Amino acid sequence: MGQESLVQRLLIMGNSGSGKSWLAARLSARLHLSVTDLDALNWESGGYSRARPKAEVLCDVHQIAHQERWIMEGVYGWIAESVALYATRVIWLTPDSAECVENIRARGIRNQGSAEDFAALLEWAALYDKRTGSSSYQGHFAVFSQLSPDRRIRLNSREETDRFLALL
Repeated sequence: MGQESLVQRLLIMGNSGSGKSWLAARLSARLHLSVTDLDALNWESGGYSRARPKAEVLCDVHQIAHQERWIMEGVYGWIAESVALYATRVIWLTPDSAECVENIRARGIRNQGSAEDFAALLEWAALYDKRTGSSSYQGHFAVFSQLSPDRRIRLNSREETDRFLALL
């Protein structure tokens, strides 16, 4: 299996503010793969106030997952669990939660979110290691640990992510 075939279907998961979108954009440019931001599939248009029904989200995700080449990125462990088997590589970004919070502050409010939603996101990101559920550290670890070592990549810092990109 050549190096090119190893990076045809990439799933990037991690905490909010961990650099998933940043990494996906760079990988997309280098590898000519389209990117799906799982926020765009999970939420109704117009912000983060109403989630779409999970069955609809999973239907959309599986349509993408069956394509030959793609990048998906997001925090949703329940989606990652569903799509990880289709990915040729799963990249888990695990920088310190404080770094994630600072990254979120630096990028500001997105997708027509409110100041209240933004404050809640900052708090939620800060608790990545402590919160429970599929989109927590524990939830991501559960998905990641089920994969064979040759299909998973864990990047703990921006420096490691930069080195990873330099090797492509």
